[in-house]
Amino acid sequence: MDLPSRVLAYCRENELLDYDGVIVGLSGGPDSVALLKVLLSFQKSGDYKGRICALHVNHNLRPGDCDADEAFVRKLCGEEGVLLRCVSADVAREAARTGRTVEEAGRIVRYRAFGEFRAELETDGSEYVIATAHHGDDLAETFLMNLFRGSGLEGLTGIKAKAGDIIRPFLCVTKQEIIEFLGGSEYCVDITNSELDHTRNIWRNRIIPQIAEVAVKNPEQAIRDTSGLLAVDSDYIASETYKAFDRLKICPGKEMTLDAAGLRECHEAVRSRVIRHLFLYVAGTLKDFEYVNLRSAEEVLESDVPVTAAMPWGIVCFKRNGLFGFVKSERMDAMMTAIVSGMGFVLSDQRFDIRIGPDELKDGFTAKIPNSCIQIRARIIENCDELEYNDKSWFCPIDMISGDIVVRNDLGSLKFAKAGGSGSKQISRLLTDLKVPGQVRSKVTGVMAGDTVCYIPGAGHGRGFVSRLSRERCASSCDKVLEIRFDEV
Repeated sequence: MDLPSRVLAYCRENELLDYDGVIVGLSGGPDSVALLKVLLSFQKSGDYKGRICALHVNHNLRPGDCDADEAFVRKLCGEEGVLLRCVSADVAREAARTGRTVEEAGRIVRYRAFGEFRAELETDGSEYVIATAHHGDDLAETFLMNLFRGSGLEGLTGIKAKAGDIIRPFLCVTKQEIIEFLGGSEYCVDITNSELDHTRNIWRNRIIPQIAEVAVKNPEQAIRDTSGLLAVDSDYIASETYKAFDRLKICPGKEMTLDAAGLRECHEAVRSRVIRHLFLYVAGTLKDFEYVNLRSAEEVLESDVPVTAAMPWGIVCFKRNGLFGFVKSERMDAMMTAIVSGMGFVLSDQRFDIRIGPDELKDGFTAKIPNSCIQIRARIIENCDELEYNDKSWFCPIDMISGDIVVRNDLGSLKFAKAGGSGSKQISRLLTDLKVPGQVRSKVTGVMAGDTVCYIPGAGHGRGFVSRLSRERCASSCDKVLEIRFDEV
């Protein structure tokens, strides 16, 4: 089969052209020029009925040559009647500003431009896909580079025919085949591709040719075959990973964590990928999350005591109260607050002291706890036949109450005698025993009657009752009771 026929078969096999339009990343080099020509040939033959557009990004890294490349691309698209968007960017300056390599900064700029162009084209409800000219040699280079970085399956199958809104129709052909297809067609040549200043160029121009001299099979084809076999295994493990992630995820507040005990029971192949998937969810990238970071995260998971570990991008790995997760360091307090709130505690990071006198209870009392979404409701109930219980409600017979009712936080120095317990305990020690993180303990809210702590949502009650069972054990008349509820608003 000739190159266009092979590419068409590959596109059909992988459903790469089931879209209203394609945006070709057109640098002007041989690979992208060939890709544009092949896709246009599909359009002319009726094998593709969608629209073909192109995007060119001038990185301004090679003075003079970059402008010549842009001029060539404009001329080519003008001759072919292809809608072209050209974007100029100072990639070197962007790299310096963000602390990234020039290659990384260029990639970010390109895909940002792709996204903006795509959004404009899809305003009529159509669906576009981005086509890049990665070919079989690129797959081989990436495979070998990742192999010697110590990569797993994902790194060895990293370049896929389709990934999100990106398609790569040329993965089934080699660079040499692309050059032969172009014949005498004009294209631009980037001389930096032959320099040995960059790692990929060393693999491309020195190491792979040396492998070819001793290999029994074309190295690029051998790697494509191996990568294809590994991709089948990778897809299966990925499907098990997503199932495990959905099964284990727990979302206290708006945060994302995993059930630590369930994660520990997963097979190592799935467990490591679930951890990586969670890091990707939090960080937005797996860049710099290396094997040593994975091992540190697994050590946190296996620890029998609360522990944390520093991760790339200012992220902290933690295990608390049976939950495992990653969080940006500046959001650690918010994460701990969310976890402890999920345990039933009522929290506020602003110190407060709300007093409720007898006169305020006559018509019912409401107040919002500062810096929270919790509202206090207090009232006297005389008909106690049908009380409504929940995990944040407390009832106490009036004859067991002396002094004003006080709702407050910062309880650590006070003592609490839990109903059914053998004695009182300092609340700071109680919260430590309940594994409430230190930075959150002062936020815990409780209800006092006079000088006595009667109820701490999440920890229990000392006086009164919180359920039908504890009401039966209450040694006082329940004809008239005080009800205090903590409701989300």
